[in-house]
Amino acid sequence: MLHSRPPRQDPSSSSLRGSIAAASLTLIVALAGCTKGQERSPEVSAAADQGMRERQAARVVTIPVARREMVRLLETTSVVESETEIDVVPRASGLVTHVLVEEGDEVEAGQVLARLDSREETMALRDSQIALEEAEHAVTTAAVAVAEAESRIATAQSALEQAERDYQRDVALRTGGANPFGSVSERTVEASKLARDQAEQELAQSQLALQRAKADEGAARTSVTRAQVTSERAELTLERMTITAPITGRVASRDVRVGATVDMAQPVFRITDTAKLRTVFYRPQRELSLFRTAGDDDGGLELTATAEAAPGAVFRGHIERTSPTIDATSGSFRVTAGLERYPEEGPEAGALLPGMLARIRIVTDRRPGALAVPKRAVRREGEQSFVQVADGGVARRVLVAEGYSDDEYVELRLEPGAELAVGDRVIVVGGRDLEEGDAVTEGDESAKAIADQALAASQASEFASEDGAVASDRAADGPDSGGGAGSESTDSNSGDGR
Repeated sequence: MLHSRPPRQDPSSSSLRGSIAAASLTLIVALAGCTKGQERSPEVSAAADQGMRERQAARVVTIPVARREMVRLLETTSVVESETEIDVVPRASGLVTHVLVEEGDEVEAGQVLARLDSREETMALRDSQIALEEAEHAVTTAAVAVAEAESRIATAQSALEQAERDYQRDVALRTGGANPFGSVSERTVEASKLARDQAEQELAQSQLALQRAKADEGAARTSVTRAQVTSERAELTLERMTITAPITGRVASRDVRVGATVDMAQPVFRITDTAKLRTVFYRPQRELSLFRTAGDDDGGLELTATAEAAPGAVFRGHIERTSPTIDATSGSFRVTAGLERYPEEGPEAGALLPGMLARIRIVTDRRPGALAVPKRAVRREGEQSFVQVADGGVARRVLVAEGYSDDEYVELRLEPGAELAVGDRVIVVGGRDLEEGDAVTEGDESAKAIADQALAASQASEFASEDGAVASDRAADGPDSGGGAGSESTDSNSGDGR
């Protein structure tokens, strides 16, 4: 059996390693003795301090302060309505025989929408027309009778005049001639007188006949008028068997079908004028002066609307009227605004329709050249707002008051003694835990781009407390918050309480 044996160590190599270790220890001790009691040079100390500061400085992203036009913007939600919307009700009862339009069809005023069974009404109209013709014929006959009576009067008048001349001649011959009693006898004179008297009676009878003929003609004309009224009534009844559109617009609903029986209390169509749209919303009474002042000064408030059904489209509008009274229950007043159906881009960009829920934005004031920064640059401690400025590598706190704001920017009003100018760089990222005088290092453009991508998540949590406070303030407003039925009102500049 074989056994391994440890190698033998050379005594000379072992002593060599010990000599090297001792030399190294002696060198270390010597170097330590050389530096003991000596101070560092100023250059070395400054470099060390600079490195320490660089390691301790917070890395931040900044954006320069700029001037922008800021506006006071009121927002509310409301339902789009048609200026004219009418329920079409039949003007007669009957059986529906034809339905000529469907929901969504464009119709013109007077266009036929449906027809009812009108056979009886058609016959009644024809009967009345025949009666009218008969009455007109009777008028013609009466007119002929009047003409005949006038002709007889003329004849009787001529006969009377001739009989009067004969009588006067006979009387003259009887009383005034050379032989008074020889040429005309008394009997002839009496006969002439009798003929004259008969002519007078015939003339009187002819005059009575003329009056009778004229009366008959008047009665005939009255019959014509009555027949005309009867015919017009029958025509109107027949016309009522046709259901027509009262306005130009679009068929919003159809509630009738062929074969159904309708009456005059049953709406069968609803016509909406989609070209003339409006919305009605309510605002708190504290804003009444804003609407009246702006409307008097510049001819109307700037109003726009957006709808989820037309993403990206902005519809212009105008304030049509403001209620002069305040609702005692809600403490709000009613506002009616007209809206354009299509946006400026044209119909292809979308269209508003009655019934859509729209968000209304109203500009009540403008401040051009306002000092503004992104909303995320403003921080709050209690009721005090401030921004942090990167000034020479050091964070400086500037107290501000918030003015008008929009979705991205907020107007800054400097508190007494605060200093902030256009171009100063305010911290938007990395300033959460900074204190006054802390060292900061501004990131480059790539760092800013990366930070902007991270802001979406951080901004929601950063302003969560603020949103809760605003919601609490609106809830505390009670009836004065301005919400009407079917609308929700907000003021994007509620922070501007000054």
